[in-house]
Order: sequence, then C-alpha cells, then structure tokens
Amino acid sequence: MNFSFFRVLIVIICLNFIETFSQSSDLLIQQYRKHNFDIEYYKKFNSIIKFSVNKIKLIDLKSEGFINYNLSKLFYFRFKKSVALGTGIEYKNYSFEYSNSIDKKFYRIKYISFPLFFKIIPSKKINLNFGFSFNKYISTYFSEIDKSNFILDEKSFLKNSTSLMFSLNYFIWKKFFVSPSFMIQNSSKNTFEKEINNFKVFSIGVGYKLFSDFRK
Repeated sequence: MNFSFFRVLIVIICLNFIETFSQSSDLLIQQYRKHNFDIEYYKKFNSIIKFSVNKIKLIDLKSEGFINYNLSKLFYFRFKKSVALGTGIEYKNYSFEYSNSIDKKFYRIKYISFPLFFKIIPSKKINLNFGFSFNKYISTYFSEIDKSNFILDEKSFLKNSTSLMFSLNYFIWKKFFVSPSFMIQNSSKNTFEKEINNFKVFSIGVGYKLFSDFRK
C-alpha cells in the first residue's frame, strides 16, 4: 500500500472520531421523542463507510478490466423525509489491460474522489443515490511484461476528471447494506487521450451505517 492510501485512511478515522462526539442518542431522543428505531429512520445527519470491488471498461478502446477496490466514507444530510444531500471522500483503484497495434500494457490507476449526490429514501431498506464527483488523479503504475512488476508512469495521459454516478443501497441486516453502482467518467475530448481518460465502472460493495441507534 502506498502513502496516499494511509492518508485517506487517517482522514476517515479522524472524521469518525469527530462524528462520535458530535451526536449522542440522548440528544436525539429529546429532539424527536421517539424510540431508537424511529430515531434511526428520521435522523437528519448520518454517515456510512463502504468497501467495494470494481471492474473498469474503457470507452472507444479494446481493453480488458480487472478487479480492484474502492474505500468510501460518505456523509448525508436529510432535509426532507425522503430526500438527502450527501458528500464525502473515496479512495479509488482501477486496473486494466491496454492494447493497441504496437504493444500491450497492464495499468493500475488511483484517484481520490469527492462526490456530491442526492439520496432518495423510498423505504427503510432501500436508498437510491445519484450525482457527480470530482476525481483527483493520484498516480499510474504499469507493467509491460506481466502483472507483478509495476513501475510508476511519470508521463501518464491521465488527469483530473468529473464523473456521473448512480448507486443503490439495500439494507440486508440492521445497519449493513449491499450497494451495486455504476459510474461514467469523461475528462478529455482529445482523440488520443479520450481512450484512456473516459471509461465506465461497475462495482458492488458492502457498507455500514455509522453511529445509528437500533432497537436490539
């Protein structure tokens, strides 16, 4: 793991620590005067952590994506009973094989993303999320021989980007949920750069809603 991963992990831990002391169940009970389960459903501010596996598909390029992972820490504020606004930070890793008429390379690319999304809450088990994110490009590693000897690509054509995203959270047990998602990234109109900067990502993850009071 590189230094970028640890920096994101430290940020997530600090945010969790701050949030722990920013809310208490006693205060929520006084505010809403409801039982624990109702507090969970009507709470205006909450957050989640999520671990996902993904597979990338590049646009306008013969390529093959490989499994990699994302780590997310998201917050949302519920300003209506069934509508919330969310943001957060995500550490994203993608892997793919780049092929053209000259050579073939294996790539691993990293981003830190800052999403802004709407959360639709039609029921206690289902949440729908849609919005966009700004993706800060971190690094690219590639291998020309096999998938075990990767070196840093200092002349990468990858760049910062924006993307559209859609995901679904389905709560399977108390605060645990599964989350399939789909994302489209578009960052360049240049014919050559477009092949490696524009892509689609499919992912499936498992998440956990933090600091929520449930009836046992």
